[in-house]
Parts: sequence; structure tokens; C-alpha cells
Amino acid sequence: MDRFMKPDRLGIDPNSADAAKTYNHWLKTFNNFVSTVDNNFIKLNLLINHIEPNVYEFISECDDFEQATSILESIYIKPKNEIFARHILSTRKQKPSETIDQFLNELKNLSKDCKFTAVTAEQYKSEMIRDAFINGLLSNSIRQHLLENKILDLSSAFDQTRFSDVAQQNSNLYSQLTIPTSASIQEIKSLLQKQSMTDNHLAAIAKSKQLCWFCGNIRHPRTKCPAREAICHKCKKIGHFEKLCRSSNVSAAIPKIDDDYFCATISASANSLFRVCHNIIINDRYKAEALIDSGSTNKSFISNKLVTLLHLNIIYEQSVIGMASVALSAKSDGYCYVSITLQNKIYNKVKLHVLDNLCVDVILGTDFQELHESITIKYGGKRPPITFAALITMKTEPPELFANLTQDCRPIATRSRNYSQRDKEFIKPEIHRLTQAATIEPSNSPWRAQVLVVNEKTKRRMVVDYSETINKYTQLDAYPLPKIETIVNIISKYKIYSTLDLRSAYYQIPLSKKDRPYTAFEADNKLWQYTRMPFGVTNGSACFQRKIDDFVRKYKLTDCFPFIDNITICGNSEKEHDENLLKFRLASIDAGITFNEEKCVFSTKTLDFLGYRISYGSLKPDPQRLAPLIKLPPPDNAKSLQRIIGMFLYYAKWIRKFSDKIRPLNSVTQFPLNQQQISAFETLKMNLFNLPCKPLMRIYLLLWRLMLLILPYPPHLIRMEDLLPSIHVPFKGVNNTIHQWRKKLKR
Repeated sequence: MDRFMKPDRLGIDPNSADAAKTYNHWLKTFNNFVSTVDNNFIKLNLLINHIEPNVYEFISECDDFEQATSILESIYIKPKNEIFARHILSTRKQKPSETIDQFLNELKNLSKDCKFTAVTAEQYKSEMIRDAFINGLLSNSIRQHLLENKILDLSSAFDQTRFSDVAQQNSNLYSQLTIPTSASIQEIKSLLQKQSMTDNHLAAIAKSKQLCWFCGNIRHPRTKCPAREAICHKCKKIGHFEKLCRSSNVSAAIPKIDDDYFCATISASANSLFRVCHNIIINDRYKAEALIDSGSTNKSFISNKLVTLLHLNIIYEQSVIGMASVALSAKSDGYCYVSITLQNKIYNKVKLHVLDNLCVDVILGTDFQELHESITIKYGGKRPPITFAALITMKTEPPELFANLTQDCRPIATRSRNYSQRDKEFIKPEIHRLTQAATIEPSNSPWRAQVLVVNEKTKRRMVVDYSETINKYTQLDAYPLPKIETIVNIISKYKIYSTLDLRSAYYQIPLSKKDRPYTAFEADNKLWQYTRMPFGVTNGSACFQRKIDDFVRKYKLTDCFPFIDNITICGNSEKEHDENLLKFRLASIDAGITFNEEKCVFSTKTLDFLGYRISYGSLKPDPQRLAPLIKLPPPDNAKSLQRIIGMFLYYAKWIRKFSDKIRPLNSVTQFPLNQQQISAFETLKMNLFNLPCKPLMRIYLLLWRLMLLILPYPPHLIRMEDLLPSIHVPFKGVNNTIHQWRKKLKR
């Protein structure tokens, strides 16, 4: 029979939700098992045999059975507050997965802690008023003090609340008084010494009441003590809280204070946030206060109290919310969806994460703010406004950046590079900046490229070298880029121009998840991959140009000429130009395109674009690009000579008698150059700064058609090389022929 009555071993955690229920059942079965045993020593041994090692630590020092059971009861059976138990009973609601029978049974179990007794109608009325009074208090601290009483009537509750409320109001007066910027050092030290004495007193209480020597709570196993890894601020030792420190070194608990300077600081209160706090309506029925927080994560939050008040349905999902300090974080147990009305605008299904102890009812983070083009908060300062434009991705499908890979494509992990200390100090913040902008993310890819630091004239740039990884297996995307000669000739037909430069153009194009591993690179001793289209890949320009062309076609933009990350808007009049520009800006806002406003030029009659200076009816080389050539020294070796000849060949169409002028440089056989060759070099340089304007091609075409009608001999027989640059040769003959025939026709 004893074999059937033998209880299971007790090993449940005292902090679990079912600890009391499990312990009561186990204790009942254990008492039945030892009911025939009279010897307490034998009972204690049987008790030890029927508990787990983690429970045995609580009673390891007990010599008596009654003492052991008393300790276990104090650990597992937590005292219940009658008022709070009644509050739980009255607010308990049926769960979605709970049947009617289960719900009723749960209510009966909750009623056991309410300690209902036979009372008169007046006593029942007083208890109901007491419960409603405590439940409706605004101050959590006062409610906490009231719930510390096991037995409390209405009169005592009111008296304690009134005294606490007056004390709280008097305490608030201290914070409203003027706080001095300096204070008496001796008074501060005296206060700290008193605090230390109080802490020593708490340690003595813990010792006398069989509490934990290290944290002050009810005694528990050392392995589960919250102070096990804590550092005491008094003695600087690990393993206990400062309030229970028994060190005699009182001065160690007093922070060092400079006798010459003492600065008192005050933290900001919620009252200082009135400019960014606004009234909202939740679910069309509850008015709440919302904080517009631009420094928040990409999440919005709602107070747990407000969720309870409105009975909102929570979707349970545990997550950790990072704070401004990396050492701080908060836990969210779930989220809910609500309807928000802000400034007469309705936002449906707004996702709000549930958090405790918020300074306001709702915090609207960047996920809510990104629904708008911009949010302006006026502070009333004297300085001009500052705009921080976050780089967002375009509203477009990710391109097929690596659609054309060779069949022998295989992952390559290039060898890690060694960087100078200066380069390391530059790479680390660049990686942090790209991570914060969500441009890159940690990677587990088998691919690995290396980064390079490029030193330019005015700045340094971090670039990724894909030449040894994915670029080796990427076939060329043959999508054509606009021809520069064609586009500048078309633009020169207009009178008013605006040019807009895209900010970090490639980073505005999203990258599909399947293409991201190909972009992996090593930096700052970690592996990263791009979430947006990176610079340096083979088909980046073609894919980007295709996306921009699709954007122009989708919104049916007129007089708009995109060339990779530079877009030119034109018009034959101010009105036409402004209409085209307005249509383009509205389309770019809808598509989510971000521009670098500092590099944009609006409503100009002369435009420097793609190496040309464009105005109505004329084209010239950009003088800013020619300016460095005036200081260019004569070449002193064959390599520099070939580079200079190539540069002059680029501008050959603008220079008269170019073949004659370049001939001395083509015949160079030794260095340094002789006087004739230096003279030819200087002449070509000066010709670059006296270039003629290039007329519109349509005028040439009209003259050519007229020549075909009246010319008595083939135009290729006309030799005008000595009169105009090579690009004007055919049309000068047309001009002379027209003049000759004009004289004949007048006769």
C-alpha cells in the first residue's frame, strides 16, 4: 500500500506560476505517505528523499521536520492580499481558448484568496467602496502602500491615502524650488554617510530574519540569487548589493566630490516635451497623448496601462527594444493594432508594441513618420531650419542585378587585407553609418570581397573591390546608356534648364534577398552584405539607368532627360519649364526618390552638363574642366605625351587646323621637347580657351538640304579646312555656295 501512496519528488521552481498549487498537492500526498510515522527525524529523512537537489538547498541546515516544512511553505506559499485578489477576480475575463466550465472553475479558484465572510449590507457596501477607491487611485505609489496591508477597512485606507498624498505634494515642492548650482560638500557627505548607516541596518535585519545575505529577499539557492553577479558600489566587490554590504569602509561608498566645484544636474521631465506631444484619438473613442519621437527605433509603442484600460487584443511576441545607451534595453511582450486619428487624419491598423512605464500614452516612431514626406516641428529659434533627409529606397521592384552569371560561377572568398591604422579608423565609422542607414547588414554568405580606401582631393571614400569575386562571373547587361552627344544636342534646343542630382543614387534601389549574398564583403573584422544596390558591380549602371527610364515612362514625364544619377528638366519658357519641373517633383515624391539639394540647379539659362556648357543654340566645353589645363606642364616622357595627345584628340573637333597643330607632338622622338614642340603644345592649350560655339545641328541640316537643291557640283570637292574646325567643314561650303548663288540670282 505504501508503494501506491509514495509521492513524486518535489522540484518545481518557487517562482513559477503553478508553484503554490503544485506544492499544496505534493504536501498533501506526502503527509498521507508519512501519516503512520511518528518519529520526526525519520519524517525529515523521508522529506529529503522526496525533494530535488535545488529544493534541498532551502532546508539543508534544518534539523527538525516541522522547521523544514515551515521553510518550504514560506517559500512556495506566497501571502495573498485580499483587496488585490478581489480585483483580480472582478477583472478576470474568459480567454479565447477557455471553455465556459474552465472559466467558471478558474473564478472559483480565484475566490479562495478573497476571504469572503458573512457580512452585513453596510459592511459589504464599505468593502465595495474600499475596493473601488483603491482601484481608481492615480498614484501607483500610494496604491502600493495600501496593498502592503493584509487587512484594511475603508476608513484606514482613506487616512493612509490622505497622509501619503499630502506627503507626496510636499515632496513635489522640493523639486519646484530653485536648485542651487553649488551645495555644501559637508552636507552631501553627511547624507551619504547616513545612507550607508541605513544600508548596514538593512544588512542586520536580513541576518535576523533568515533572509538572503546577498540580495535581501527570502532565502533561496545561491545559484538563483540576483546579486550573484552584481558589483557593490560600496566595497567594489562582486556578489552582493550595496544595501547589504557589511564592509566597515564607509568612505568607499561615498563618491569623490571636488571641494572646488560641484555641479547639480536635473533630468528632463515629460513637461519639456510639450512641443512634440500631440493629442490623438484611439479607435474613435479614447483621447490619448502621443509623442512624436524621431530618435525612436523603427517601431511605435503604447503603454501597457492603456492596453489594459481599452481591453485591446495583444498578439504575444517577445522582443528586446534597444535604448540610446547600449547598456539599457526594455522588453516588449507583444503588439496590437489600433486606429489613430491625428489632426483630423485617420490612420488604420497602426502597429504599436506594448511597453511598461512610458512617459506618455503612445510613442509614434519612425515607422509612423515615414508615412509622410516630412514632419515639421517648430521650436521658435532664431537660426534657419536644418533638414535631415534620410535616404529611403525607391518604390520599385528590385532589379535583376546578377541575372546573367556564367555557368562556372562559384563562390570566392578573397584573402583578407592589412590596413593602416588611419584606414581602420576611417572604415569603422563608415560601416557604422551604412548599418544605421540600413544599407548593409550582417552576412553568412560564402562570397567575400575586400574594401579599399580611396584618397580623393577633398575626401576619402570606402569602396568594395568586386573585381576578384562576383564581377568575374557576371556577363554584361547590354541595356544602352544615353549618348552624350545626342542628349546635349537635344537639351541645347531649350531655353530654361534645371538639373537634379540623386543622393547616393545606387543606394536608393532595393536589392532582392537572393542577390544580397553576392555582394558580401569583409570590413571591421566582420562579414557584411548590401541590402541596396552597391557601387562597383558590373551591371550597376545599366540596371540603374533602366530603373530611371522606367520611372520617366511610368509617370509620362516630358522634356525630362535622365543620365544615370543626373536628371535634366527643360522648357522653352519659364512657364513650360516650371510645369515640367513641378510634375517631375510630384512624381519623384510618389516614387520615393531623394535628391542632393546642394548639387541641384534650378531655372538657369546656362547649364554645365556632362563636360559641356549648354545654352540655347550653342554648345561649348565646360570651362571648369578646362581650367586645370592652363597649368599643365609640357610632357617629359612618352607616357605623359600619349596622355596629353589623347586629351587634345578629345577636343579636336573644336580646334581649327588640328592636324597641323598636333603634328609636331606626333613626331617627338626624344625628351625634353625642343622649342617648336613646346610652342605647338602651348598653342593647343590656348586654343582650348578660345573655342567657338557649336551651332545647333538642325540649322546645319537645313543648310545641307538647301545645298542639295542649288549646288552645281558635289560638296566633297569644297576644301574649307583652313577656315573652320573640322566639325564645321561641310557646312562652310554650303554657306559660301549660297552666297555665290545669291549674287547670281540677283543679276
